[in-house]
Amino acid sequence: MAAIASEEIPDAEALTAFFTAVGYPEKNAKKYAKSKKDSIALYGTLKEAGIDYEMGSALANLVYEVAKSVPKTHLMYRPVVANMVKDAKLDTKQRISAASKFLKKITPPAELDISKLEEACGVGMNMTDDEIVTLIDQIFESIADTLQQERYLFGIPKILPLVHNGDPRAKWANGGTITKTIKAKLEQVLGPRDERDAAMAKKNNKAKGKKKKEKAEKQAKGGKGKGKSGDGEEKKDYDDNASNKFREAARMEKGFRNTEEMKKKHFEITKGIVRTRFPPEPNGYLHIGHAKSMNLVFKGAYEMLGGVKGQCNLRFDDTNPAAESTEYIDSIKENVSWMGWKPWCVTHSSDHFDTLYEFAERLILDDKCYVCHQSGDEIKACRELRQHNKPGYESPFRNRPVEESLKLFRDMRDGKFKEGEASLRMKIDWKHPNPCMWDPVAYRIKHMPHPHAGDKWCIYPSYDYTHCIIDSLEHIDYSLCTLEFEVRRDSYYWLVDALGLWKALQYEFSRLNIEYTVLSKRKLRQLVETNIVNGWDDPRLPTINGLRRRGFTSEGINAFCDDIGVNRNDNTMVEVARLHYWIRWHLDTICERRMAVLNPLLVEITNYEEGVVEEIEMPNHPKDKSFGTRKVIFSKYVYVDQNDFREVDEKKYFGLAPGKEVKLKFAYNITCTSFEKDATGKVTKILATYDKNNTNKCKGILTFVACGKGGLNDKPTSATINLYEELFTVPVPGANGRKWTDDLNPNSLTTVTGYVETALANTKKQNRFQFERLGFFVGDDDCTADNLIFNRTLTLKSTKDFGKKKGGK
Repeated sequence: MAAIASEEIPDAEALTAFFTAVGYPEKNAKKYAKSKKDSIALYGTLKEAGIDYEMGSALANLVYEVAKSVPKTHLMYRPVVANMVKDAKLDTKQRISAASKFLKKITPPAELDISKLEEACGVGMNMTDDEIVTLIDQIFESIADTLQQERYLFGIPKILPLVHNGDPRAKWANGGTITKTIKAKLEQVLGPRDERDAAMAKKNNKAKGKKKKEKAEKQAKGGKGKGKSGDGEEKKDYDDNASNKFREAARMEKGFRNTEEMKKKHFEITKGIVRTRFPPEPNGYLHIGHAKSMNLVFKGAYEMLGGVKGQCNLRFDDTNPAAESTEYIDSIKENVSWMGWKPWCVTHSSDHFDTLYEFAERLILDDKCYVCHQSGDEIKACRELRQHNKPGYESPFRNRPVEESLKLFRDMRDGKFKEGEASLRMKIDWKHPNPCMWDPVAYRIKHMPHPHAGDKWCIYPSYDYTHCIIDSLEHIDYSLCTLEFEVRRDSYYWLVDALGLWKALQYEFSRLNIEYTVLSKRKLRQLVETNIVNGWDDPRLPTINGLRRRGFTSEGINAFCDDIGVNRNDNTMVEVARLHYWIRWHLDTICERRMAVLNPLLVEITNYEEGVVEEIEMPNHPKDKSFGTRKVIFSKYVYVDQNDFREVDEKKYFGLAPGKEVKLKFAYNITCTSFEKDATGKVTKILATYDKNNTNKCKGILTFVACGKGGLNDKPTSATINLYEELFTVPVPGANGRKWTDDLNPNSLTTVTGYVETALANTKKQNRFQFERLGFFVGDDDCTADNLIFNRTLTLKSTKDFGKKKGGK
């Protein structure tokens, strides 16, 4: 597109009107219109981007930045930059500045390489505020000792380079946010400045003065010039040696370092699109803790990290055929889909068994792996010796010849050993303070077929060996996992370094702990296998299958995950009321209303004609007319709930009582005239009259279900209704030394037979409703037209409004 000529520019008055219309404040619009330079540049940029509508202030400022930044000699490329701003690819002044610098290196009319421009501007390299906090927490953890020694002298100027080197996205992050976070963290770790800091500052200033004096004297004697080192290169503001020293001390820095060649190859493969992965082991069913992880890695890939182009793999970490099955694989795929996530691709660690084996042989040849004949108990005993710094902890096979280990490993592969007779171990570092570096097992023998790979192998790689390699082979950018894997970070980076592979950046976050339940696979399995619950989809379990059968929605669960966020505090116990809040929030928007009576009590309306049935129109949703209406029958015989009647009235009671008038919802006012009891004293029937004109306004409004034309011989639709409560009676099962199973709630399931209105007669599984005044209910998986079964998802009551903490939803 050709640049706009000055004669094509409207006059100042028209420009002011145009700039104001597209979103610039009137004051700025007048200023830009008066300036010949600004008016031509800004008008041309807006036209090139096709912007003739009102922009937000942020976009307006960025467009003006483009107008200022693109050199006159390179205006032919300005439409590309302007449209990248419009498409939110260049979303900061920093990126626009980088684009301008990139353009200056091109000689027009050379063709513009868009992919290289995007790479130069860090397109897709985004960080959320939470990720900035996590990165800075890791940096501070790695320099803890130095901070205690140097305190505020080791301040923001020295920490910033560590942050920028710690994550390639940090260069493009909000500089103000990074600086504020570092400042807050310094104050949190070191406390207010005191006399120690004053003394250190005085000593440091004195040293700086001496250094400055020496530098001036050197320049006076014929040095290379101000700001230059002896070899003519620019001198940096901080000491490179010191900076490198601290970077080497940072554990994250030691691990996360890819060569420029690796970065280039990675970018060629990913095209700059952020990759994450969700890597469950298919040895069980997913639960709400996995929902939290899915929300992070899928939403992170698609929204927070790489925009709509982000990619998240569903990867099955299937390295243990003894515990895995196709049943779990199929269930996990179905759960991921139900939660609303669509993987970029589905992979299996076992797809790479051949490559993993080749890498193992390479490590043996490099003397970084060896075949060991110690049993599991012997390896454990050696680790205990090392733990107490006693001699004899190294395997006696550790230093066997490379050729011997290679032959034995091939014998393992060929089935010449029994299970437990040999293993392949990584030769790392017994002197390392981290036990995960004490020669972990890389391969073990298991004479059994694999559910995905078949019967080709009798040796299988361990998690510690496999996980990091597959992250590299799949070119994952962010390896996100829970805190218990943090100790494995050292061995993770050791192994990919040993193989010269791409290194993903690791972040650890806390597991989900939620009240009145357990999330341990072992404990969940015990509940199922001892028949305390009825299978993995029991609605009392926190499994995805159980939550769905209870009537929870994926939208509500994801809203809950958004609300609790991600942090590194592993002791946080999340209130179950918070989860329930977000489930109610979503169900309230999608559920049609219906009437049901769980504990039926017959009401005979004595002044209503026998055999007559009316149809009363009721709204399906009181807040949303788009749900439409339905017809509900009314007759001489109706059922109300036992809890809605008392023999003796009370002032603050709004139900039925002798002589009291209440309204049947959307129908008529009725007044109790008398009641009947059985031999046990239980009220079995209420006699009442109705007011066809609803003369009085009643405070009490009751739901009901009516009989048909046949009266008592034409009873309402019957249904089995499961009333679920929490599985445990205390927020933290097994706390204070108790046995966790002693805290089971014996009343976690109550089953009743009730009546429901006719509109529910054809309910299918997963049909959700709000039973008015009772709660949210869902058709059970075994629900049919001939056998109606409903599960209570939640009651209507919610004592806390968690939505306000996130600004509402």
